[in-house]
This record gives sequence, structure tokens and C-alpha cells, in this order.
Amino acid sequence: MQSQEESLRLLSLKKLKLEKEKLELYRSLPHISRYPFYKWSREFFESRNSMNFLSAANQISKSSTMIRKCIEWSTNTDLWPKLWKNTPTTFWYFYPDFQTATHEFDQKWVKEFLPQDRENPIYGWEEVKDANDFIKQIDFRSGVTVYFKAYSQKVKNLQAASLYAVFADEEMPIDFYDEIKMRMAATDGYFHMAFTPTLNQPFWAQTMMPDLPENEKFPDAFKQQVSMYDCLEYEDGSPTPWTKEKIAAIEASCSSDTEIARRVHGMFITEEGRDFPHFDSGRHYTPVKDIPANWLWYSGTDIGSGGKSGHPASVLLMAVRPDYRFGYVVRTWRGDGVDTTSSDILKKFRELRGNRRCVAQAYDWAGKDFGLTAARENESFHRANKDHNFGMDLVNTLFQNDMLLLFDTAENRKLGLELTTCMKKTPKRHKKDDLADALRYAAGLVPWHVDVGDSPTEEEIVEQIKVQVDSRLTDRERSLKRLKDSLKETEDGDRELEDEIDFWNANN
Repeated sequence: MQSQEESLRLLSLKKLKLEKEKLELYRSLPHISRYPFYKWSREFFESRNSMNFLSAANQISKSSTMIRKCIEWSTNTDLWPKLWKNTPTTFWYFYPDFQTATHEFDQKWVKEFLPQDRENPIYGWEEVKDANDFIKQIDFRSGVTVYFKAYSQKVKNLQAASLYAVFADEEMPIDFYDEIKMRMAATDGYFHMAFTPTLNQPFWAQTMMPDLPENEKFPDAFKQQVSMYDCLEYEDGSPTPWTKEKIAAIEASCSSDTEIARRVHGMFITEEGRDFPHFDSGRHYTPVKDIPANWLWYSGTDIGSGGKSGHPASVLLMAVRPDYRFGYVVRTWRGDGVDTTSSDILKKFRELRGNRRCVAQAYDWAGKDFGLTAARENESFHRANKDHNFGMDLVNTLFQNDMLLLFDTAENRKLGLELTTCMKKTPKRHKKDDLADALRYAAGLVPWHVDVGDSPTEEEIVEQIKVQVDSRLTDRERSLKRLKDSLKETEDGDRELEDEIDFWNANN
């Protein structure tokens, strides 16, 4: 008869053996052990919603995350009773075409994620390819078969099936979704789509970025919109291959802010219906440079309370050539996530302005407290022209004629993203247009010469500056200036000067 001590020892050995087998099994399942998860990828991986959408930037592992989830659901039999009433048998996995599917299968599924033990009674698997050596299906020993499908197929040629799960890599053409949605009804099936939005299909736009909350498709679905900036660290806080510098370089390589919005920020952006369709980052960014001393400065300030739920405040500083035919957006600031009072905004405005002197500066007069605060601090602000049609038409005209460029800075890129993503159909309360508003306010102060003829000569510009300077003189200064000029033209200038001096002395 075994002693109690011996029994405990054997029990401990058995436990260690089980833990070792569990660790060996874990290591043999690279879909869960090979790579760490981002916070967002873990959430997608573990979602049990019937509809799951991941709109994400390029090359951040969105496709890999969905592959990992497909393998997990195909092999982890402990999950099945929590997901389905019946034992699952059939999954579909969509790619744009079979060439892509086969390449992804060979390079990602086999090399990175599929279980290493092909003969394991649960996790084992075998692939089936067709006569053209394209991947056709994976038969898991668990009993699940994953069939590969392609958007290049004709919809009518998709074989009928009862689907327990569908995984769609990249944006699914809507007619494919219409065809398969009823095939999941009887099985309580699950739909997943991970994509970078490039097809501009209105249905998916209403799913991911609806113009109005009441127009949203699948409001109960699990939805994520993931940027490269969401990949700066893993869920455990450790660093990743992504850095802000690397992302900035990718942004700089994109042909337009529309492409930045899609491929860096994973946003669903359409080309039509933009508030500012004439803004093009391919043309309208320029390297930072020194501003000539004779240029004129204008500013716009949009008031916001900031914080987690309020619109952020924003400030914009613009330099305009003296002929009013060209200008730069020099500096901007948007208080993302920052609680701001009127005093905070005024302080930020002064910080951006520095020792420059603005010809005019406008603010959103809906923020009455700001106007009062600025007046007490001896800052003179104009009430902004808030007519959206006027402001948007003016800004679009400036961009259309290449009369306005943005210095290429991180803050100005935020403005460019707003100019790209603001849509006419989006209600004002839902728009992210805070810097765009500040731009409209500043641009509305400038007496632009919006003709597209030849630029004036240097002499014409000098004459315009003289006119501008002269218009700012007081009556007394103007008269004295005129007298000094006349002395050069008349021989009896002394008498004329004495008369004028006597006149002004008599009236003061």
C-alpha cells in the first residue's frame, strides 16, 4: 500500500507531465502561440458576435488575425457548444482570387499558423488542391472543413451549403454577401470581414462609417476601425516593429490623404461628396520654409471644450503673400482629448502666433466666453464668417487654383486628413472638421485676388504694399506724409508745410 507521501509524489509527477504536455501542445499551435496579440487583434480574435467587421490599415496583421481565428474555431472543440447548437462542419474563407488564396495558404497558413502535428487526432489537417494546384480546402481531423472561395468566381457558381462560419479577406462585393447570408441562418452562423476599404461600396460604408446613426447597418455587430497608430505596442505593453517615425514615412509615401485615410488609418473614405474635393495632398503640401518679412499673417480659432466627448479646440496660422494671390498654412494645433477653457485656447493661440503680428484674427463667436476672455487680454478678434457655403467654396477655390499650400508638418497632416474625410452628407455635429473650420475662418479674412491670370510684377506688389500701408495711416499721419512727398515736387514747399502745420495745430 502506497504511503501518503508516495501518493502525493506520484500525483505531483502526473501534474507536471500534464503541464508539460499542455505546454508542448501550446507550442505546437502557432496560431495561438507564435505571435503576441495587439489589444485590438485580441478583441477581434475573441469576439463571439454573429457579425464581425475589421476595417484596418495595410500590413498590420488584420488578415493574420482572421486566419488565427478561423483555425481556432476549426480545432478548439471546447468552444463549439458555446458557439453553435450543432457540431460545425463547414466554413468558407474568401480571398479576391485563387492565386491570392494559394499564395496566402502556402506562405501564411502553412508556414506561420497551422498546427505543426498534421496527425494529431483533433488538430491534425490535410490540404486539398485542384488540378491547377490552387488551394481548394483544408480538412481538419476535428471534422471541420474550410473551403476557399474567391470574389473572382461568379456568384451563381458558388455551391450551396449550410455555413457555420464565413471569413472574408478584403472588402466583399455586396452581391456575394447577399448570396451567402441566408446560408448561415439555419446554423446560427458567424460572418467575419477584415479589410482595407478600397472599393467604396455604400453598403459597407453605412456599416463602418454611417452618415447618420439611424442609417447604420448591423448596429449590433462587433466593429473595429484600426490605425497603424494602434499598433505601437502589444497588449502586454511591449514594443512592436511599428514606430511613429515609420508610420510618418509611410504617410509621406502615399499619393493623397484619401490613401492615407484608407491605408494608414483604415478609414472608409469615398471620393464623391467631399466637402473639400479640390484638396490633394499630392499637390498641396510643401516643405517648411522661411516666410518673407513683408507677408501678411491671419489666424482662425475654433472653440471647443475638448475632452473625451467634446469637440477639440483648434488654432490655425496662415501667411499670405502681399498680392493676396498665394498663401501658406504655417502652423496648426488641435487639442485632441484635451479639456480646454477659453483661457487655455487663448494661451495656445498666443503660443502659435509668437511675436508675429496678425492683420486679422477670427474666432467662432458661438464661444462667447472666448471673445470676452480675449478682450480682457487686449486681443482683438473678428467674429468669423460661419457661412459653410462661403467658407467651403472659398477654400476649394484656393486649392483648385493652387493658391494655398500646407507646410508639411505632423499637425498640418491632421488638417489634411480632415479636408479629405469631411463629407457633405455628414451632419455638422458628427463631423470631424475642427481644423477645417479654423481654416475657413482664417481664409475668410483675406481679400484674395482669385483671378488666375499672370502674377503681378515686383513693382506692382510694391505699389500694393504702399497702398496698404497708406490705408492704415491716421488722417494726421496721412496729411504729414502727403506734405513730405509734396516737398519733393514743389519749390515753395516751406510755405505749404507751414500752412498745414498751422492747420493741424489749430485743430488739436
